[in-house]
Amino acid sequence: MGVDIAQAKRALEIAKRVKPNQSVDVGFQCRNAPPIAALATRIKSGALGKIATASGNYNAPVSTEKKREGEGQDEYRLRNWLWDRVLSGDILVEQNIHIIDLCNWMIGAHPVKATATGGRNVITHYGDCWDNYQVDFTYPNDIHFSFTSTQFGTDDVFDAGLKLFGVSGSATCPYAGPITITGPNAWSWQDSKAVAAGSGNFAANGAFLNNLEFADRDKERTFIDSIVSGPVHNQIAEGVDTALSCMLGRMAGYQKHEVTWEQMLASEEKWQLGFGLEQFA
Repeated sequence: MGVDIAQAKRALEIAKRVKPNQSVDVGFQCRNAPPIAALATRIKSGALGKIATASGNYNAPVSTEKKREGEGQDEYRLRNWLWDRVLSGDILVEQNIHIIDLCNWMIGAHPVKATATGGRNVITHYGDCWDNYQVDFTYPNDIHFSFTSTQFGTDDVFDAGLKLFGVSGSATCPYAGPITITGPNAWSWQDSKAVAAGSGNFAANGAFLNNLEFADRDKERTFIDSIVSGPVHNQIAEGVDTALSCMLGRMAGYQKHEVTWEQMLASEEKWQLGFGLEQFA
């Protein structure tokens, strides 16, 4: 969905040109993970009552440097695109987006404003991406979503998840670990291959097991079914909404003050790659 505001706006224009009989998917496969989908169905049916607040995290070790003898600076940037904000969008947009998407989906809205802090406080390798974020998103009805993110260290510990708190109970939705609802509508996913939180393995290609074990499989099945038997769906606009939600938090962090959804959309933010890809053809 792009890494800057200009690209996101172009994606929205593309969404309008998709024909009514065409299906277009975007890559938020976590929504299709059976345990997470089951949890979302219950939340959307009112299992938590009025949602008051949410919290989420995405903590990952640093990615491995990729080098090739004789490579130039442009090739090095491409190989280490995770560290380059023009190529990746920074960690909030490139990786953390999946937890923020789950929050948008379960609340049923995108944030209306955000404040954020963070920086590049630990990592010293090439790049300009931050290694930590602390973001407070405000959603409609004054729902606050507190999100934290880190990406540094070599301990290989990966931990990501979302919690929602409502008047009737709370919901816990980790990538690895028990997925549950507390309160009068208590529920837990019984078939999950749950493990202790924090023991999931980090992979830059998004390959996780446990609660996400069948996310890609079911994402693909749903897409194929939409083509073969319908109904067709166009997920571009919803995907752009999530990408813009992350850009909202990123902009608030970079500018060091609160940014509203309207202020972000009015921005002409456009990042330039700085080199041509034809050299690699």
